[in-house]
Amino acid sequence: MPTPTPVPVVALGVYRHVAAFLDPIFESTPYALTSILQLQERDQKYNYSPQNLAVVLRTLNPSPKAFIVGLAIEEEMWREAKQVWDEWVEEVGQTKGVVFKLREQDWRSEIMRTLDDRFRS
Repeated sequence: MPTPTPVPVVALGVYRHVAAFLDPIFESTPYALTSILQLQERDQKYNYSPQNLAVVLRTLNPSPKAFIVGLAIEEEMWREAKQVWDEWVEEVGQTKGVVFKLREQDWRSEIMRTLDDRFRS
């Protein structure tokens, strides 16, 4: 039986090294962190922007099915990023995706619970 393709996940955080902490929690799960956008890239042209997020969403293959926004991202930026995600979802007809902003200090559990609720049911 072929191995199922992991559910591709995109994350937005302030710092790459913090967002990279997500990677180990996906081991032995049906999820894979496929892209990290951050606010503090040395080369500023690669920092998060709505345009850079749109490029990531349109170029990843397979297309992302989940977009996670970190605790430290301000509400205004969260709304802006969610709007980019929503526009992309509508454009491509994504029907089984999820976008969410982390709200709990136990973010590892929050991530797994949210992804499992969406993709394992």
